[in-house]
Amino acid sequence: MATINLDTPLLDGGISSINFFNGRLLSGQDLDQEQAANHAGRRQLGKALGGGIVYGLEVEPSPGQGDSVAVKVYAGLAFNRKGEAVYLPEDSVVSLQAATPQVAPQAGLFEECLSRTTGSGGLRANSGLYLLLIAPTSGYQGRAQTSGLAESPATGFACGSGYKVEGVRFSLVPLIFDPAIPLEGVSSDTLQSLNTLSQSNAPEDISKLRNWLAHLFFGTEARQQGAEGLGGKFAKKNLYRPAYAHDTLYRLAGLNDCEVPLALLYWLPGGLEYIDLGAVRRRPLPPGLGDWWPLPNSTGYPALGEACLLQFQEQLADLFAPKFSPGVLNALQATNYFRYLPAAGIIPLSPLTPTSAGRGINYLNFFQGLACHSPLYIQAAQVEALLQESLAYPPVDLEGEVMFWLYLVRQEGQTNLNNLPPYMLFASGALPARGEARYNQARWNFSYYSQGVSLA
Repeated sequence: MATINLDTPLLDGGISSINFFNGRLLSGQDLDQEQAANHAGRRQLGKALGGGIVYGLEVEPSPGQGDSVAVKVYAGLAFNRKGEAVYLPEDSVVSLQAATPQVAPQAGLFEECLSRTTGSGGLRANSGLYLLLIAPTSGYQGRAQTSGLAESPATGFACGSGYKVEGVRFSLVPLIFDPAIPLEGVSSDTLQSLNTLSQSNAPEDISKLRNWLAHLFFGTEARQQGAEGLGGKFAKKNLYRPAYAHDTLYRLAGLNDCEVPLALLYWLPGGLEYIDLGAVRRRPLPPGLGDWWPLPNSTGYPALGEACLLQFQEQLADLFAPKFSPGVLNALQATNYFRYLPAAGIIPLSPLTPTSAGRGINYLNFFQGLACHSPLYIQAAQVEALLQESLAYPPVDLEGEVMFWLYLVRQEGQTNLNNLPPYMLFASGALPARGEARYNQARWNFSYYSQGVSLA
């Protein structure tokens, strides 16, 4: 730790760049130092932006690869938590088979990112959960002739590598949740439940495992525990130590700050079961000012709320795959397929009459066993505001005491309520009800008077 007087420059540890002046003899090492200084400056800007995916980098199955297992990754840009840009210039097919890394040892721009403590590789023989990661790397391309300063006595003029090229590398990390190995912020009951669900091939268990894992990475359980003991946290020191919105994900998965998670992959013996993007993708978020508050920073919790909503809608859309018949969708019950629901969400509805044909969800079955107010009507103009407001609220644990508001949507001035859009919004009872009487679930019999339809 340095001791310094007021108004005295502190230069130790600062970015060193070359001081150019006429007559100075420059070497390759000098120009390398200048490039390193530029790189360090870009890193600082990247840290201010925060780690996360800026755009693109979606992952989907890639059929037609023969015997190899592969996924398609779309072009995009991300920043890791070190502030380094991770840029994939074009859509690429990534083989998930293990391979020997081919990295030039002299390419040192990202040398601290070449190894990871948890190991990586391709798919193992057994099925299971994997994280697909992307990280920056660098290498050399082309050749360039040297000047007489580097002339080789044996061969005359020597050659060197022509260009340093920044690129990316992909890695695959297996996830193992062993009840015998404790994880900070995760109860032993949760670990046991996840382990049990991972042994089942039943569609509802696979769905609940997917949803529960996503909220494990969102830190939902740890946040619930933290909120209970919030009062004692104000006495802590180091209130302003940086904390990230995705700390839980990096800690539980054993990731380093060089890596950016792209997708959660789940294999069964029969092949790829699902690719979950929303469980691990995060938008760029700078570190918060402190770790004493259960929310990472002023924007971190809405960003996590956004991730919860997107993950739910993505998972719900996958349930509409052809392998699920209309009958299965019509009978789908939330408590069987999900452990958590976002603070608000949208479900596509099947026709309200049991004899009608259609592909959707019967909300009476979906919310069976959960306390719900009978559906209310709201205007389409309120939908976006409702969803935006919900991002600041925690997810709903379906194994707790919960209550939901249900909403059917009508257009401005619409009087024929038999021709409504085929979807329904649900919202946590913690959110204010949309209507004239803005009471919450703490009031007897929901204490809400508005035009609705019977839930029975």
